[in-house]
Amino acid sequence: MWKARILLAKTAGLRRGEILNLTLNDIDFAKRKVIVQHKADTNYTWRWVVKDKDRREVPLTEEAAKLLIDIQTELPNGQSYLLLPPERYQRLLKLKTKGLLIDPVRKCPDGNFRRNWKVICKIAGILDGTFHDLRATCITEWFENGMMPNEVQRPAGHSSIDTTTNYYVGIREAMIDRARQASSAALDDKKWCRLVQNTKNDKNTKEKKLASVIQTLIKAGIMKIGATGLEPATS
Repeated sequence: MWKARILLAKTAGLRRGEILNLTLNDIDFAKRKVIVQHKADTNYTWRWVVKDKDRREVPLTEEAAKLLIDIQTELPNGQSYLLLPPERYQRLLKLKTKGLLIDPVRKCPDGNFRRNWKVICKIAGILDGTFHDLRATCITEWFENGMMPNEVQRPAGHSSIDTTTNYYVGIREAMIDRARQASSAALDDKKWCRLVQNTKNDKNTKEKKLASVIQTLIKAGIMKIGATGLEPATS
């Protein structure tokens, strides 16, 4: 379930609340797209409002579609929310029936989301990363692959074109800051200080230590291997 959540943020640019409130009726498997739309209060859903826009359509990659199909086949009868654990879904329905389902919970129906995300980042070796960074990376990559601001605006769910363009610039600046901090942290390491100062160090040892730092940057999402070699992950 977490893999599908991450893929939808990274490849479709969906926000956390949009992913957690995704239902079967929001997926068009034939046309490979996700429809982000409001939810009404029914016996099986709770009221939820999309941020910025009433409705929009975003792309659904083949891998994400396969994951959602697999999840769908395992859902209990009557559960339309794709990316919520069944026990959590049942608990939220009971709260809704009692009138206790508050807006913050509607926006983030998974109460353990933040804690579990931190665990995933720790396992992946990511020291400082938010779930929203996945959406930011997706939007950046849309720009990188030739989409114009007005083309990105709609699937990104921005009500203003200024938000889209300013948002992109903000991502680029944040990437540079993270790269600078990572480089400074690497040089602060005592072993690296000795490596820089000692010009007689074995060449193979230098290369191994350099490779270790590069791998750390790649895992943290700061760098990636591109067509021209090592490059910033969002540039």
